[in-house]
Amino acid sequence: MSSMPESIRITVRDTPVDLLRDGSGPPLLFLHGAGAGGRWLTFQERLAERFTVLAPSHPGHGASPVAEWIEHISDLAFHYLDLLDTLQIERVHLVGASFGGWIAAEMATMASSRLTSMTLIDPGDEVVLTTPYFVNHDMTIRAIGGVPIEAPLREADGFKPRWEAIEPHLTGRTRAVVLCSPSNPTGAVTARDQMEQTVRELSSRGITVFSDETYLHFVHRDCPAEAGINRGRADDAASAAAVDDWRDNVVVVGTFSKSFGMTGWRVGYMLADQRVCEQALKIQDAMIICAPTISQIAVEAAIRDDWNYAHTFHDELVERRAALQQGIETSARLHWTPTSGGFFAFVSVADCADSMALASDILDRAHVVTIPGATFGSAGEGFLRLSYGAVSVEQLQEAFRRLQKYFG
Repeated sequence: MSSMPESIRITVRDTPVDLLRDGSGPPLLFLHGAGAGGRWLTFQERLAERFTVLAPSHPGHGASPVAEWIEHISDLAFHYLDLLDTLQIERVHLVGASFGGWIAAEMATMASSRLTSMTLIDPGDEVVLTTPYFVNHDMTIRAIGGVPIEAPLREADGFKPRWEAIEPHLTGRTRAVVLCSPSNPTGAVTARDQMEQTVRELSSRGITVFSDETYLHFVHRDCPAEAGINRGRADDAASAAAVDDWRDNVVVVGTFSKSFGMTGWRVGYMLADQRVCEQALKIQDAMIICAPTISQIAVEAAIRDDWNYAHTFHDELVERRAALQQGIETSARLHWTPTSGGFFAFVSVADCADSMALASDILDRAHVVTIPGATFGSAGEGFLRLSYGAVSVEQLQEAFRRLQKYFG
């Protein structure tokens, strides 16, 4: 960064742009423009106040020239402002790598989760997981020497995380708590008031929140009012980054795989305070440097086209969800407490003491794929995870015909 000039002026959409720095921190991006009251002026003021730009790295590995890169980022920033308003984020650190990712471009959610854990967790640290949990979170914590601690959630409560379920599992060794909303595997959406209370209580104790928001866009119209979602339309779940002073103890990880149907492109992101991002980048540089340039370009195109793309197939998911619920009701051994997000049903099976054996037997005899609940922690035993994210209504109906025959 020391080789960068004190200021660079370029033009974006016929508007002068200055990249300025005073030597005491990251350069700031300012846009100067035309007349008061217009949309551009509003955009310029908000952009200057809310974006800090970290200079692009690896100049010998495909990074664009600084002026071109700044033009590229400032153009994209316009598309992010609506998202920032939704999350109530006041300032974002944009990290450049190759053509530049926003926040920190990663290799999908699990790379972001692993990077977060490696940055903030030391061997022996305890990390509380609300259970049923996403199994990869448990594996990541164990892989770096952390100690996963389960905080079981109740089916009777719709598996919704509550502070009262988390607090008893905190000790002097607790370093972080992992939240996943909407949840994989249950589809439970953390209520806004519970999200705020949990973040604040943990902040007061110096404990970090790892918020996995992979399924942020997947919330159903019949979501309960207490989740903080507007009834009658598709909307997003409450984000931990919408809590006041979230930077003190929140790290958000997410992916473009689900919201944009880009699973194979392997691009995710991490959102955190600058002090966390700066350390995370050192670890990322030693592992993967950055997501592939072609993947970053593909994600950029998706974001430009429609940040709310996932909402466009909300109605289809609701139809599949209804078909799945009807299928569950055909078997006396199956019971589902409907949840409000994701595209999963976490279904309890009467008299099931070994979900691993049950899922294997269903696959062998009925040729239906289910995921054993025990995979998601001790609170998942006796359950099966059924997914409706990548199947048609007709395929769901056929699956339940087979399951009805299997269970008798």
